[in-house]
Parts: sequence; C-alpha cells; structure tokens
Amino acid sequence: MIGEHAAAEAEALRRSADLLAGLAEGAPAETDLRRHADHLIAELARIAAAAQSPTAGPAGPTEWERLAGLRQEAARLRAQALSYAQALLLRRAGLDGGAGEAAEALVAFLCRAAGLDNRIVLGVDAGPESFTRDLDLVRLPPHPDVWHLPAVAHESGHYAVREVRHAADKDRRPLRELIELIEGGEAAPAHAEELVADAFATYALGPAYPLSCVALRIDPTTAHLSGPTHPSWDRRIHVLLHLLAAMDARYGTGQYGAGADRVKTLWARLTGRPEPDRDGGPSPAASILAQLDRHLPAARYEAGSLLVRAREALRTRAVPPPGVTPAHLLNAAWSLRLRGERVAGLDARVLTLLARKD
Repeated sequence: MIGEHAAAEAEALRRSADLLAGLAEGAPAETDLRRHADHLIAELARIAAAAQSPTAGPAGPTEWERLAGLRQEAARLRAQALSYAQALLLRRAGLDGGAGEAAEALVAFLCRAAGLDNRIVLGVDAGPESFTRDLDLVRLPPHPDVWHLPAVAHESGHYAVREVRHAADKDRRPLRELIELIEGGEAAPAHAEELVADAFATYALGPAYPLSCVALRIDPTTAHLSGPTHPSWDRRIHVLLHLLAAMDARYGTGQYGAGADRVKTLWARLTGRPEPDRDGGPSPAASILAQLDRHLPAARYEAGSLLVRAREALRTRAVPPPGVTPAHLLNAAWSLRLRGERVAGLDARVLTLLARKD
C-alpha cells in the first residue's frame, strides 16, 4: 500500500507545480518550486519503486515515517504554489482592488533602497502575513488595505536578513551575524530575527510600521505573551521605541522622536500603560541601528518636507511631487488618520499611488 500512497503524493505535487507553471512559467519562483518539487517527486518515486519490488514485504514503521516526512515537505510546497497562484489569479482578474500591485511596488521599493535583487513574490493567505524561504514568498490577506501594508516591510526584513551582504566580504551576512550576536538575550533564537525584521521595517518605513502594529495588530490582553517563534509585543514595541529614539539621537531631526511619541500615545490608549514593559532585558536597538546604518544607509526613511507634501497631495488628490516615496505615502496616510482628518477614498488613493509605474 505504501507505493500507492507515495505515487498519489507525487502526482498531487506535480499537478500543483504544473498549475503554477501555467501562470508564471520561467519566473524565478516557479523555477525554484519546480526544482524543489522534482527532488521530492524523485524521493517519493523511490519509495514507490521499492514497494513494487518482487522481494519487497510489507512496509515497516521506518518506511512510513520516511513517507510522512516527505508528505509534510510536499504539503508545504503545494501550499506555497497555490498561495502564489491564487495571488496571480486575483490580480489578473482585477479582484484584489489593486492591493497586489501596491504591495509589489512596496517590496520593489524596499529592495531597491536596500540594494537587493528582488526575488520576493506575493501570495495570499487567510491568516496573518508570513514569509517562507523556499520561494521567498510573502503571504498576505487577499485584500490587504493600506493600513496593514506596512507589515510587508517586516516580511521583507526576513529576506534582507538572508540577502544583505557585507561590503568588504560578499560571503558574510551582517544581519545574520547581528541575529547571532543578540540571540543570547532572547528567549528563543527565532525571537532575535523577528526583532531585526521589525527594526528593518521601522528603519525603512519610519513610524508607519509600529503605528500599524499598535493600532491594528496587537491584542492588549496578550501583549505580554511570547511564543516559540515570536517575542511578546511588549518586547517588540519596546525595542522599536528605543530604535526610533536612537535614530533621533543620531540624526537630530526630531522626526523619529515625534514618531515614537505617536506610538506611545497609541500604546497607552490600547493597553492603559504609558510604555511597553522591557520583557527580556536591555534593548538591542543600538546594536541593530549600528548595523543598519553601516550596511543599509540608503534604506533609512527621512520625512522632512516630503511628508508634508505627500499629506497635502493625499488631501487634494494632486500628483505627489518628485521625491515622495512609498514610505512617505504610508506615513502621510497614518498622519491623516491620527489627526482625525477624513479624506474620501484615502485607502484606494494610496494604493493607486503606490502602484504607479512612473
């Protein structure tokens, strides 16, 4: 029987790979998926062939455990293929409200600012945003609005951890080295990477990322709880506030400190506490900022007058002036929201501007 099981699993994986090939043939992600799929299919074929040997007896626990492991890998790969395929179909049918194009433009902006080749692809998922390394796939809700879009920068931060290279030694990964440096102070190794991804998002998008988290993503009743893969929201926001303060001290513009004040105001409204608890010891924000400044200086968000001009363009539906980036548009939208200014069609307007090709 194990041969039939293995053959059925291989066929299901082959069909998922063929489906994606029909939608994105030749795309790097499709090529990567096909390579992974072919490897798993070959492993499954070996199990099927062994089971059909004239001398083969009933499969034992070891063979079934091996098949179970391959099934898990195949299921993960099928889920990624279907997630990517669904996103492509929604976008081509015009059913995503322009969110897919806006998210793609934001990813392209972040990679360009960080000096990275952009191999990230977008998929859809009913759950929270996530990043999977097999395809460099960022999963998003089917209709991410402009308010949740800053989370894309966090997921892109996981990509940056792997891809950012040391200027003097291309084999070194400074953000990965940073994670290893700060792991000792975290409850689990994965927590350090989450903090670096948070920091990347805040460094590149400014206050828009932590504002989005506090306003829309954090449950105040569980903000103090950590898990196997993520530190508590107390810990995460504590580090981001320290990062904004460190940026303000280093650049002396006042813009980052003002952003931190807005985050604190929302946090107090959400939790009833003036600031998040340390929950884990000293903040690694200074070490993180030093590495980001050293290796990704062009990615740093600077508001200046461009934030004011982006906000005015959103109010008046004018074309934003040159120099206004996706980061300025997201921060301008949050600024209008927090000021209580009601701008008709703001969400759709920002998504359209983000997706501009000019």
